[in-house]
Amino acid sequence: MVTPATPLRVSLLIRQLRPPPLSSSSGALSISVQRLTPPEASQPLPTTPTCPPSGCACAPTPTELAIDRERQLNGTMPPYAQHVVIRTGRDDWSSRIEDEPATLGAETGGGNFARALKGLVGRGGKFHDPLRPILITNSNTPRHNSIDKRTHPNTRFHAVQIYPQNVFLPRIPNTPEGYETFVRSFLVSYKEKTRMFEARKAVKRGDGFDEEGFPQTEGAEEKHIQYHKLPSPSILICGHNSRDTRCGVMGPLLQEEFKKHVFRENRWKSLQRGEWSLKADRRGLLHKQVELPYASIALISHIGGHAFAGNVVIYFPKKWKPIGKGEVSPLAGKSVWYGRVEPKHVWGIMEETLKSGRIIEDLLRGVQVPSDRDTI
Repeated sequence: MVTPATPLRVSLLIRQLRPPPLSSSSGALSISVQRLTPPEASQPLPTTPTCPPSGCACAPTPTELAIDRERQLNGTMPPYAQHVVIRTGRDDWSSRIEDEPATLGAETGGGNFARALKGLVGRGGKFHDPLRPILITNSNTPRHNSIDKRTHPNTRFHAVQIYPQNVFLPRIPNTPEGYETFVRSFLVSYKEKTRMFEARKAVKRGDGFDEEGFPQTEGAEEKHIQYHKLPSPSILICGHNSRDTRCGVMGPLLQEEFKKHVFRENRWKSLQRGEWSLKADRRGLLHKQVELPYASIALISHIGGHAFAGNVVIYFPKKWKPIGKGEVSPLAGKSVWYGRVEPKHVWGIMEETLKSGRIIEDLLRGVQVPSDRDTI
């Protein structure tokens, strides 16, 4: 067990870019911890020194890749406040995702959502906040193609996931107004949201935020931007081949290995496999029931640190309880960044991190510990 010392604020992380690992009062491994707001007391994070050997056969690691195995991993996680993952249904992105011709098809007006978001929250953007960097990536997860012909006759929606809030937004209108409404409602800082609500006097109840921690804005309702909780951990793997071959090779290998283990561990039918289970009610009638996947898996675009391929980020919902365990995981609500992950490590990550809530020290790039205002 290790206890981080004085937490680092995002502003300090930005100034230092890659801060040295935080010291530990116990004398054990120091873990680079990024906190959005300092907690009243530091909580210990359980760790294990090395990844245990795989308990089953796995794909070999290509030997020709120039993976950096000399530099220290811990502390190389980039500073960020939120991570927006845009569902594209493909993984052949351009080297810079903002240079893609369009995230959506030309038949619906196109629209590169990554470029639009970076223009709004990036340097010089209308909503840019240097103390709250927003990480924006594409993913190969299929998007929902539903079209509301009544209110948006010529518009296809963008679909995104937001972390550390662990939510899915399936319907962001492909319009400049829709983009701004999304940013204003879901990416603006808590302080700025509060200021906007006070200025507009638009508080509906409480402090102007719903029970999930997002603002109660008329704009979001008018644009039909709704969100759903992600009940299971998200395993995101860098597989941006056009950016760097190392992640382009390791990403798909790790994705297949994680899928194999996730499906093996899942005690219920996985939604990703399109399967259903039958559950009887009190009257003995059978009903179809969609069961939750043990974890979702996706390839994503550049997150930094290609020299440390394979790069894996795991986001845990706030109240995550591993299957078969009645207690909330010590990693619930947090994100864990791993580097130099090979197929032989996947079994150990599933056993130690996903199931037991322990951080693997020799693979660790960093841990993000959001405040209660940042998670739901």
